[in-house]
Amino acid sequence: ATRPGLVLLDLMMPEMDGFAFLDVLRQDDAHADIPVVVITAKTLTEEDRLRLNGGVRDVVQKRSQNIEDLLAEVRGRVTAHGRRGSSGVKA
Repeated sequence: ATRPGLVLLDLMMPEMDGFAFLDVLRQDDAHADIPVVVITAKTLTEEDRLRLNGGVRDVVQKRSQNIEDLLAEVRGRVTAHGRRGSSGVKA
């Protein structure tokens, strides 16, 4: 199986929420270091930010349902983070 270079994670999924998925991913030694970008329409609470801090590269708020706009924003943020080498939750 091919190891992903990046996980795009929606926090609001039908079977398992994104927080639970992130916990499972981080507990798996083979996948714990894969960068994660969260995509969400949810307004993050302080508790949400704390749960994500250190576990994700960035959070992208869904402002529209246009997939091209969303992907452009994700690409821009991932590229910017690659140049800075930073991580953490800012949204």
